Amino acid sequence: QATVNTAISALIKVIPSTSKEYTAAQNSIIIGKNLTSVGAELSAAINAINTSDAKTTEKLAQVKEVLTSLEPQIAEAVKKAGEIDRNALPPEYAEKISMVLDTVPLIHENIKELLSVSDALLSILGHNRTQRYLVMFQNNNELRPTGGFMGSYALLDIDRGEIKKIDIPGGGTYDVQGQLTEYIKPPRPMRVIA
Repeated sequence: QATVNTAISALIKVIPSTSKEYTAAQNSIIIGKNLTSVGAELSAAINAINTSDAKTTEKLAQVKEVLTSLEPQIAEAVKKAGEIDRNALPPEYAEKISMVLDTVPLIHENIKELLSVSDALLSILGHNRTQRYLVMFQNNNELRPTGGFMGSYALLDIDRGEIKKIDIPGGGTYDVQGQLTEYIKPPRPMRVIA
C-alpha cells in the first residue's frame, strides 16, 4: 500500500495539473522531437554533401531538396510553439523553453527565405546551362551619372557554380567601338538630337 501511494504521488507530480500545462508539455515534446529529427537529418545531409565531389550547384540543389523535405516538420513545430501558453511552463524551465519557442519561427523564416531564392541562385550560377555575364568596371575619377566612366569590362562564363572563362579585352570598351555598322533609327523624341 505504501509503495502504491508513493508511486501515485510521484505520478501526480509528473502529470500536469491543468489542461494548459498538459498541452504545453505535449506541444513541447512534439517541438523537441521535430527539431531533433530536423537537426539530425540536416546534419547528415550536410555531411554527405561536404564529402561529395559534386559541383557547387549540385550541392546547392541537394540542400534545397533536403530543406524542402524538412520544412513541414519545422512548420508543425512553429504551429505547436504558437499554441503553448508560456504561463503554463514550469518556472524552472520557462526561460530556456521560451528561448526555443522564440527561435523556432526564426529558423522557419530563414528556411523559407533560402528556399525562395534557391531557384534564382541556381539559375545565376548556371545549374542547368552555362550563364554569361557582362561585368562593367567604372573609373570614378572620370565621373558619369552611373558613378564613373565605363572604360573596361569582363565577360564571365559560369557553369554549375564554376567560372569557366573570363575574357577581359586589353583595350576595354575601345576594343568594341565601330563594330556596330547597321544604322538603327532612334525613337522619335530623340531624332532631334541624333
